Amino acid sequence: MESELFGHERGAFTGAQAARKGRFELAGRGSLFLDEIAEMSPTLQVKILRVLQERSFERVGGSETLQAHARIVAATHRDLEQQIQLGRFREDLFYRLHVVPIQIPPLRSRGEDILLLAEQALLNLEEIGLGHIRMGDGVQQALLSYRWPGNVRELHNLMERLVVMHAGSTVQLRDLPAKMLTPGAQALSVELAADTEDGLRDLMQLMAEPPESVLPAQGIDLRSYLERIERSLIKQALGVSGHVIAHAASKLGLRRTTLVEKIKKYGLRDDSGGIEIS
Repeated sequence: MESELFGHERGAFTGAQAARKGRFELAGRGSLFLDEIAEMSPTLQVKILRVLQERSFERVGGSETLQAHARIVAATHRDLEQQIQLGRFREDLFYRLHVVPIQIPPLRSRGEDILLLAEQALLNLEEIGLGHIRMGDGVQQALLSYRWPGNVRELHNLMERLVVMHAGSTVQLRDLPAKMLTPGAQALSVELAADTEDGLRDLMQLMAEPPESVLPAQGIDLRSYLERIERSLIKQALGVSGHVIAHAASKLGLRRTTLVEKIKKYGLRDDSGGIEIS
């Protein structure tokens, strides 16, 4: 991290075959964003403090003092005053950073913004060629009711998962993670599931006759895209077959040995950390 921020000289450490500018140097007179500032080590905190106080630094392995003109914007999800009391964050660095504090409310407090952010995430995924989905009964309410401990990152990850697993179809409550469903929503999910075919069969049918995808202007990593779909299907097949390889292979139309190799390739494991091969 020190080399990333301050740069290094040639030979400063193993692998440093050429001098390299750090983020402070590259930022020039612009702005430098330091995310999760509370996770920095005590040693690095001291170096950041010096930059803020003296507006100067040296590259790793160097002796020339360079000037730092960039404006620093820092962010963290932790309570820094609490971290100070615990001895994990420097008080002097805190007051150097705490010039114009901005409190951003957690996603769970953003109300209808959750749906707007989800919609934007889906549009972005469609633009890169991953496909699109529609939201079925109760799904939007489930998104609004969930507490989102991972905030926007968790929301984006969920949208990507749903697009990969259900591209071109309507997402139902049963397709959401169980932790997102209230008891009432879980009951509705079970009722809806009883009226439809098995989710894996639906997805495999969809993949057999996929909707026409649009190639984005900037292109796409086709191999990565197809591997993501394959991994998702294998994971679902293992889930509905109780991680019994023979049963999962039958659902996917693969030879047992071929499926074992793909499980190893994608690092798929059950909740206990292993897979049942039979």
